[in-house]
Amino acid sequence: MPRWMSWEEAFARARAEAKPLLLVLTAPWCHWCRVLEAEGLADPGIAALVERAFVPVEVNADLRPDIHDRYNLGGLPTVAVLAPDGALLAGSTFLPAADLRRLLEEAERRWRSEPGAIAEETARQARLRARWAGTPPRPGLEPAVVDRTLAFLRASFDPEEGGFGLSPKFPHPDALRFLLAIHSFTGDDALARIARRSLDALATGGLWDAAEGGFFRYSPARDWSRPHTEKLAAENARLAVTFLEAVQALGEPRYREHGRATLRFLLERLSLDEAAFAASVAADEAYYRLPLDARREEEPPAVDPTVYADANARVAAALLLGAAVLGEPAWEDRAVRVLGRLERLAPPAGAPLAHALLDGRPALPGLLRDQVAALAALVEAYQATGEEAWLDWGRHLADWLGETLRDPEAGGFLDRPPEAAPGYLGDRLTPLGANAEAALALRDLAWLTGEERYREWGEAALRALAPRAETARLWGASYALAVALWDQEPVEITVFGAPTAAETRALRRAADALYLPGKLVCPVGEGAPALVLCAGGVCFPPLEDPRALAEVVAQLPR
Repeated sequence: MPRWMSWEEAFARARAEAKPLLLVLTAPWCHWCRVLEAEGLADPGIAALVERAFVPVEVNADLRPDIHDRYNLGGLPTVAVLAPDGALLAGSTFLPAADLRRLLEEAERRWRSEPGAIAEETARQARLRARWAGTPPRPGLEPAVVDRTLAFLRASFDPEEGGFGLSPKFPHPDALRFLLAIHSFTGDDALARIARRSLDALATGGLWDAAEGGFFRYSPARDWSRPHTEKLAAENARLAVTFLEAVQALGEPRYREHGRATLRFLLERLSLDEAAFAASVAADEAYYRLPLDARREEEPPAVDPTVYADANARVAAALLLGAAVLGEPAWEDRAVRVLGRLERLAPPAGAPLAHALLDGRPALPGLLRDQVAALAALVEAYQATGEEAWLDWGRHLADWLGETLRDPEAGGFLDRPPEAAPGYLGDRLTPLGANAEAALALRDLAWLTGEERYREWGEAALRALAPRAETARLWGASYALAVALWDQEPVEITVFGAPTAAETRALRRAADALYLPGKLVCPVGEGAPALVLCAGGVCFPPLEDPRALAEVVAQLPR
């Protein structure tokens, strides 16, 4: 095997020795990454070639998503040959040993014999990246993105097998949540049919592990068969939320059970203790082809015990929703403990969160994905529990986002702090999905705190990403949902009463269980337990019985 170097060390050596780098992106759950290592990189001839002609660097894509997002060539593993300045010279996803050897030999030949062409290529890439980063923001939000996204989802929907496109098939929870929300606004039954068919395909097709629970990551086949069998905590949390929102929006009992089963998988298979969740379960196609009884005789696939901030925040948010929709109060308590553990990933000031807990120590602080997932979960935790501490921590995270990751000129949020770094890490990326999620969390925080700057930052992010959203299609569903919700005044449900009183908690859970996209639950923390719903400038009389809330909601216009 090559003698791998760290990211910074590898670039320093590549510059000093005028050698290209060999970057291998991998992940603990990735089956083909293990095959590449065992059959390709461990080959003595290939290892010797790498040692002679390249500076090798292997990167765990889960641990370094900032590197993954800049160099991933369409899947894992990714094998990339880089110039000492980080420019991409050649690369591929998985390659058999013979093909890997040919790629490396050709890269070595070009590096030695075509320096002029390589210099021209690196300059061309630099120009393209600068042009991409320099796209100006739009002067306002463009609601047309909602209609464009709907049109694309209708056109790409697979009526025979469910889901979107033909192959490969990914679950696309953001697209399904977008459809559910727009259906609730418009009453368009065609959108509900697309969502139902796709949810049913997920629940009964090959992506769901009927024996042990949990969703596999994706299928290369149109009919969801032959799935790639890794199970990721963050993706299962997102799918749990999708099924729970389908329960709320469509009233289908079968989705209730699937949301419950997905959360149970997380609790039973990926729980490390009462306050933390592991990252993933590795792929193992032979194991998952076995029935449950036979699996019990085999060594189960490995679990990656790394605690990632974004994944744990998403699990916490899913547990909070599950507690309300499924009537599982213990899950709310569990979610609170998970968020409490995340404090170990933050400095005393509360921000920024580190990405991971490695050997008990925080690692890689300041990634947008972690701050945004945590902020969204903290806003939900405040609404679910009435505890001001969660809202205060959310303010700290939001202020840090605004001070450190917000691009004051373009308006979007950068994926990592803007500091000098080797290779493409120096590029200023504003990821579409994370910015959309940040905008909605900031919108909610602005309503709950009265701090208008949070809303201004969120809207600026949406305007900054508008040009990219035009071509995002399926991957822009979360952005389209943010735009759809942005100018709507949210339904506000104010809950009075001591936060820990049983009557108050029952009222909060009833409010949390409602499907009103963009709604806000505002705990007051004093007075007799009661609930007041306000919508469209009209407030209904106070309610003391949570069962009466559904009657009030039925009176709301679409």
